[in-house]
Amino acid sequence: MRKDCARHLLVEDLGYFRGQIGGTPDHVELYQRIFERHPGQERKIVFMTGGAFAEPAAQFIESVHNPKLKKPFTGTAVRALVMSVARSS
Repeated sequence: MRKDCARHLLVEDLGYFRGQIGGTPDHVELYQRIFERHPGQERKIVFMTGGAFAEPAAQFIESVHNPKLKKPFTGTAVRALVMSVARSS
């Protein structure tokens, strides 16, 4: 991760990858890595979801206070969310 990552926002699609590609972290692992290696930056992760997940993912998404972008979403919703996260940084 770059040292200037404070300017970045990560939108994580909870329906994508799910750790199925070798060496690719799942969503919980990615969140934990960012939390451990760059404390505070994990707050800049936005979870994108259609609302259907397996129980472990559902528990995880409820346990974090990160913004959630629910599908289907509009460009206006994305812009508002990005601005909100940027202001809170």
